[in-house]
Amino acid sequence: KVITTKQRGRFFSVAQFISGVFALGTASFIAVVLGPSGPAFPYNYALLFALASILTLIGLVLLGLIQEPPEGAPPEEVNWGAYFVQLRDLLRQGGVFPRVIAARLLTGLAGLATPFFIGYATGQLGLSREVVGAYLAAQTLGSMLGGLGLGAVCERAGPTAVIRIS
Repeated sequence: KVITTKQRGRFFSVAQFISGVFALGTASFIAVVLGPSGPAFPYNYALLFALASILTLIGLVLLGLIQEPPEGAPPEEVNWGAYFVQLRDLLRQGGVFPRVIAARLLTGLAGLATPFFIGYATGQLGLSREVVGAYLAAQTLGSMLGGLGLGAVCERAGPTAVIRIS
């Protein structure tokens, strides 16, 4: 409710792009910290965990500061049993919703294989770590650019078009 329907495509695409920029910068920082010129073990990992904890805490505080506009009467509470019955019925009806859920699950499962492909590429195919870094950088850049493109599509044609393209 904080971000209007018309603004969501742009908001999420810009957020994804900015996250990608930070991911690329963070990867460079981590390479320095874990590299030969960085602090010795275990201080290098302690530094990374401390920074990750501080940034996570800052994110949680900022998330807590978001104020949603007031809504009408609160919805009636539904117990878990009734919720699962509604969900089962919704999935059995067919249509778009079950296909979207299946596509999201399959996409997530495909993403689980990436670390194994990287291990195979470096261990069995003999590719260097630099190639892995280039692959991950290209994946991040593709995600950034794809997010901007899909944000524009969402603004012009709506979220249904983005789901279909995805």
